Amino acid sequence: MINAEDKGVCSEAQTGFDQTRPPEQATANAGKTPKDNAFIRFWNKLDVYLKIAAVAIAVLIVFLIVAVFAKKAFAIVISVLEIAGIIIAILMHKDVIKVSQKWIKYLVMGVSVLLIVLNIASFSWGKSNSTTADIPETSGRTVEENEAPTATKAPTVTPAPKPTKTPAPEITAKPAVQDCRLYLEIDFEANLFFSTYNVEVYLDDQYVATMPHGKYFTALVDTKTGNHKLTFKEENGSNRETVDLDVKTDSTFTCKIKCYSSSIDVSNEYLSGSIRNLTITMPDTVGMLYSEALTELKKAGFINISYTTVGNHSIWDDDNWLVQSQSVKANTEVAKSESVTLTCISLGDYFKNEYKGKNVEEIQKLAEAGGFSIRFEDQSGSSMNDSIGSMDAATKKKWIATDARQYGGAVRTAVVTIDSTSANTPRPTSKATAKATAAPKQDKVSYESFCKIKMKSSLDEVTKTMGGKGELSDSSEIMGDKMETYTWYADTFSFVSVSFTNGKVDGKLQFGLNGKTKAVTLNQFDQVSSGMTYEQVKKIMGEGYITSEHYILGSTMTTYEWDGNDLFSTASVTFDNGKVSSKYQTGLS
Repeated sequence: MINAEDKGVCSEAQTGFDQTRPPEQATANAGKTPKDNAFIRFWNKLDVYLKIAAVAIAVLIVFLIVAVFAKKAFAIVISVLEIAGIIIAILMHKDVIKVSQKWIKYLVMGVSVLLIVLNIASFSWGKSNSTTADIPETSGRTVEENEAPTATKAPTVTPAPKPTKTPAPEITAKPAVQDCRLYLEIDFEANLFFSTYNVEVYLDDQYVATMPHGKYFTALVDTKTGNHKLTFKEENGSNRETVDLDVKTDSTFTCKIKCYSSSIDVSNEYLSGSIRNLTITMPDTVGMLYSEALTELKKAGFINISYTTVGNHSIWDDDNWLVQSQSVKANTEVAKSESVTLTCISLGDYFKNEYKGKNVEEIQKLAEAGGFSIRFEDQSGSSMNDSIGSMDAATKKKWIATDARQYGGAVRTAVVTIDSTSANTPRPTSKATAKATAAPKQDKVSYESFCKIKMKSSLDEVTKTMGGKGELSDSSEIMGDKMETYTWYADTFSFVSVSFTNGKVDGKLQFGLNGKTKAVTLNQFDQVSSGMTYEQVKKIMGEGYITSEHYILGSTMTTYEWDGNDLFSTASVTFDNGKVSSKYQTGLS
């Protein structure tokens, strides 16, 4: 038994058409449809081997369906393996799979068919022969002071009826006499495919809560000193396990549970004679690599950590993603079981969004603030880091990033391709090959004309909107799709860039055309949450300006920016079909 002290222990006759048959037989067959005759002809063409295989597969498909509905994981696996074995045997029989000995195909078929016996038997495994009783009478595993819990399973019992409305996980149950509290902290191991049921928790005859499958669970229960039965029961099922607790003072009980098709396993039981801190402080993970954020959150004590990404991608390498926002505000006191969702963006997309269109001086300041290293390249791919090192501030402002990406798989390193915006700007002569050309000025290039460009517009329509032809800055063909990018300049440092796929607009961005917005604060930024509309965000932070818009797989992604109080402080919010999908800020206070 575990005592309420700071010590813990774990716990086929062939039938053919006879052309000489008498009229009576012909009359008898006259009622059969062409479809029936076609099936019979097909069946008669099969040899005995294939007929056995067809029947076996039909039977196994039935077994598989039954196993799925019965949640019998072993039966499901065996059925799939048997079907696969028979298919392989058929391929051997048809010489699709070549084998040196013919007997091999009969062996594979025989083993697959004989396994049906094991398949049938598996449906009866794990059934309990115990009688039923009320939950208070359940005889479960006892956890006492300085003793390891026994492996005895609790008999199958019928639970006391639970309330019609499921209480929230944090609930206080009230026995007759209350003189202490019991804090439950349950690590619920998730199953991927099978036995994914929820589990109900009872303390003696008192329903506490229902644990969602695979979610870390906590509950604080008012109780009384003495012996108690803590029961874990399958929701809408018969599986259960019970642990006996000897509670002598305010205590914390922790354990790990895992669900099986015929049982619930409870392990790593620990009962301590105190209640630890029920809340922890949420750290600020915005701007961290996803790997760094996970370490920080786990160190703080958070368990329910999940992520969402810009573009709905999966994260395979934690070091190649950057946290843009977090569902829980930094420095907030929350429960250890609080669900924390981190919104992340790939480093490649981050670098492109943040650096493209900015000058070298701005990029260097952003990189320093984010802890990133930059390799500057000219249009030929030659490094310009040495040349930039000798530039003054005025010259750096004349070099603008035309592209940015992650440097191979290097963590926190970006490659930024830059080009001069002025013919008067001296270019490095060592390896630079591109010629400096002055940007042609077009009077109708403005923020207003930029906003009038609609997705799926033609090049002619955009040209009319912008007041003239743009400069073809990029052209390529990928898998039969022609992709082009045109740029219209308002002046040396302000421009509109529009991308076309097969002659239709699928993206646009502007730089330097908008005016200043009302300065926003970190507090306003933190009030913006996923799913909000632009109008809702506008009420919080005021009017923003559009920096880019892209049409991707049926979704229109529009990014707005707001200025902060400092020179390089900004807030950026991206809307997916009009709803907030991600946000990012730099330097807000």
